[in-house]
Amino acid sequence: MSSSRPEVAVRAARIIREARYLSLATATPHAGPWAAQLQYAWFINPLRLVVGSHVTARHARDIAATARAAATLSTLPDSPHGLDGLQMSGDCQALSSEAVAATAPMFYEQMFPEAVDAQQHALPLSQLHGDGPQRLFELRIRELWILDLERWERDGTSTRRAVDIPAVEMTLDERNQ
Repeated sequence: MSSSRPEVAVRAARIIREARYLSLATATPHAGPWAAQLQYAWFINPLRLVVGSHVTARHARDIAATARAAATLSTLPDSPHGLDGLQMSGDCQALSSEAVAATAPMFYEQMFPEAVDAQQHALPLSQLHGDGPQRLFELRIRELWILDLERWERDGTSTRRAVDIPAVEMTLDERNQ
């Protein structure tokens, strides 16, 4: 059962907005597990994280084979809010050419907040699909967990609590307007 407490959704949304990098975990039966540190952009309706990567990267090959991934997002102890984090899993795939066209501008705007930097670093759309060497991969979050800070403070036990994904989406949407 997921937590419906508003402050949990607010914390989760803050982590999604601030972490900037995720550890993406993939696995296949023959190659085993793999993890990659990647910068991401977040989107809602539905909640998803988008990363860019080369088509030959091991995680790209794993995603093509399984269409599943897991990820963690963390803020660091010296960040304004201290150590906090999310764990998630979901469906993962390369974006179609239509989805790339719709997603790439916001993806680069989140990667590079200065418009001139976003334009300078944005790859041509032709490099992100078809025969292009890069892809944008979308992780549609199906399970979301957050550090249980109350339990940690109470008895030093490191546990997670499930998070209400629609509540996080609402919080991200409210703060986006």
